[in-house]
Amino acid sequence: MTKLTPQAVATLERVGLVTVLERIAELCDDHGQAKHGDRGWEGLTDAQLTGKLLGHLGKHMVGAFIDPQSRRMHLFHAISRGLQLGEKWARLKG
Repeated sequence: MTKLTPQAVATLERVGLVTVLERIAELCDDHGQAKHGDRGWEGLTDAQLTGKLLGHLGKHMVGAFIDPQSRRMHLFHAISRGLQLGEKWARLKG
């Protein structure tokens, strides 16, 4: 498993992205773990991940901010799906 380097952590702190990443981690630990298990997203196609990302983003855009199943923000679900899609491509392209 790849771990964040101290430089990566420092950069995320410097640019102010730590809080949102903490919320994503909470989402993955609570709702994601129970519903999908660890790395369940890896079996999804790009189209499936993108569809889920856009679904949650669409809900957020029309003012439905909280996902009724997880009781977490749709925006955090969308960000999580975007990170998962990015992770797939980062692994492919290096």
